[in-house]
Amino acid sequence: MIDLLAVDPGRQRAGIGSWLLARIDDEARRAGVGTLSLYAGEMFTHLVRLYEKCGFRIVRRGPPPHGKDAHTRVFMEKRLTGVT
Repeated sequence: MIDLLAVDPGRQRAGIGSWLLARIDDEARRAGVGTLSLYAGEMFTHLVRLYEKCGFRIVRRGPPPHGKDAHTRVFMEKRLTGVT
């Protein structure tokens, strides 16, 4: 589970988020992890698009696990190939 990923607002749109996700992917593969998962607020459509561009797919939408607000989340997964 990718818990928190953030890029300084002044450095956004420079490819840093994609680069970070690729490094997480590399480390997960080395560790034998088969699936990465994350979620983002549904209102952050730019993040959902970024995650889709990086190979994640939407698996469901619903309330956040912590239950502290009513904003719908988009839950996403990426299956890693070549992991034994």
